[in-house]
Formats: sequence, structure tokens, C-alpha cells
Amino acid sequence: MNRVAILAHSHVTLFEMSCAIELFALPRPEFDAWYQTDVINLEGTNINTTGGIALTAQHSEDLTRYDTLIIPGWPTWDFTIPTIIEQQVSLFAQQGKRILTLCSGAFLLAKLGLLDGKKATTHWMYEQKFRTQFPNVDYQPDVLYVFDGNLGC
Repeated sequence: MNRVAILAHSHVTLFEMSCAIELFALPRPEFDAWYQTDVINLEGTNINTTGGIALTAQHSEDLTRYDTLIIPGWPTWDFTIPTIIEQQVSLFAQQGKRILTLCSGAFLLAKLGLLDGKKATTHWMYEQKFRTQFPNVDYQPDVLYVFDGNLGC
């Protein structure tokens, strides 16, 4: 069984979070083996989402028990990455585990340098901002997603 963590974080967008939950956490009894999914919070505090809604998620101090990490959006402005998120996401990637981002979630991976020299994309409305901030990423326009090794954006 594939263990999936959906990362709840400050300024997470509720639409992307809901999509990830619908895809990976909704029970699918018609399949013998489906994902075992947790919505996790590495920061250990309530999460302030878009629209000022507070969200509580399961606290986890590390990602070691997971096989796949879903990042449902990330702030596109100059937002300081919490140290615990930087450490855990970087380690997860170094271990070769699968990381999938939705829309602006690629900004986190790019800010961590994980997309340097790799193919990636993001929501079309962030294309110019992404290209400007991350010139070392091989940006792919006009696609819904792209995979490069263990990273999917």
C-alpha cells in the first residue's frame, strides 16, 4: 500500500487541498489496494489558509513513513519556508520518494533548489513569475503536468 502525506501549511489554498484529499484520501472500496492518506502538518500549529480559514491537521514531525508527498500549492510571494518543511521535503526528495505538486506547489520545490535543471510547470497564471524567480528550471509551458524523475509538477 502506498502511504501518502498531503502537506497542510500556512497559506495553503483550499481548492488544491480539497482536490488532493478527494483524489488520494477518499475511500475507494472498489479497489483492493488504495492509498493510505494522511493530511499532515509539520509545523505543529493551526494552519491559516486562503480566505483566513483556520485548519487543523494531523501533526507529524517527519515524513519517513510516507511513500508519496502531495504539495497542494505554495505561496508565490517571498514567503520564508519553515525550517521543518525545508528539512523534511529536501530529505524526502533525496531519498528518491515521489513528490507531486498541484498548481503553485512547484514554487516550494523550486525554492528548495529541487527543480534546478529539471522539467517543471505550474499554473499558467504563475508562468512568468516562476520563470523569473527560477531561471535554472526547464519550464514547460502549455501542459497540465510534467514528471522528471520522482518529481511531478
